[in-house]
Amino acid sequence: MRAFRILFVVVILSCFSFAQDKPTLRFVQITDAHVFDDGSRQSTDSGYKSLSDDWSSLHWAVEEISGMVSAGKPIDFVVYTGDLGLSNVELSKECGVAPTPVDVRGLPPISKDWAVGKVAGELKSLTVNRFYFVAGNNDFSNEAVTDARRAGCFWGMVQTALSSISSSLHIQELKPAAAVAVNGFRLAGLNTGSFKEEVNYKDKCPAAGEGCPEVEVSSFHGLVKDSATDPILLFMHIPELVDPFREKSSWTVTDTVRAEWRTGACDHKVLGIFAGHFHDSDRHWYGSNTSTRDLIVPGSECTATKTWVAPPLAIKNQLGKIPTARGLLYVRIFKSGDIKVVADWFGGR
Repeated sequence: MRAFRILFVVVILSCFSFAQDKPTLRFVQITDAHVFDDGSRQSTDSGYKSLSDDWSSLHWAVEEISGMVSAGKPIDFVVYTGDLGLSNVELSKECGVAPTPVDVRGLPPISKDWAVGKVAGELKSLTVNRFYFVAGNNDFSNEAVTDARRAGCFWGMVQTALSSISSSLHIQELKPAAAVAVNGFRLAGLNTGSFKEEVNYKDKCPAAGEGCPEVEVSSFHGLVKDSATDPILLFMHIPELVDPFREKSSWTVTDTVRAEWRTGACDHKVLGIFAGHFHDSDRHWYGSNTSTRDLIVPGSECTATKTWVAPPLAIKNQLGKIPTARGLLYVRIFKSGDIKVVADWFGGR
């Protein structure tokens, strides 16, 4: 009888342990497809070859995600962390943004109808119903903060196109002030597209509103300070790290903005930060919060160890590299707060 009781306890504890070890949230992060602007400063033939390669990688990502679901791997949502290359899509009439400049060195601007239809055509087969996004610096014309609404307008048109063909995919922009609740977590986004250089925003902010460093960071700080206790997952395009390709800090913001950012991001409620933007071909940098410790901007140790960077989908800056560092991240988050990230490489190993 005693042996039976011991066995019963072991079974119960094992079941409890299994339940504890089961992820409570699973998502895929993709980023930096650059399907509209990659190769824009190359010769026309070379530019179109780059874009064709980039469309192939985006198509691979959609098929890979749907294949995961078919194989029984749960995915609660997909998040796209910026840089479709919307700076080269003509959206001035529909979105009230600046006309897309023509660069005589490379590819012409892409028409709105073609761009919307092409992205909707790729996403219509996605077997995950929730799709979130944040804007990237190459989704702004000349990275100017005054163009920050371009991405939201474009993705809204993609949503309309998908709804017209009865797709169940729901597309939503992640913002700092209005977090989205999913499985006991709050998902928020930071629009960092103009953060690279002071010239992108200095004379326009804070009046320009969305996209201004002080506005974005202040909104995020308010989210962290509110009374909710659910952990926060933050998504952005440009992380506060040293860019391994450019070999300097990815953010150029004031000390005041940086201090407020770090106060919020270092709070215990912020469980993880997920970004894109990098195009270095060294796979070491991606899908690891250990490697990001080698990219610390002085004073940002706390935020760097919470940050994971997804590999880009585009061939940009990796032409001729073997292997390239292109792919997606599959992320599992556990009730304990543990985060497990696996990189899936385009083109295999």
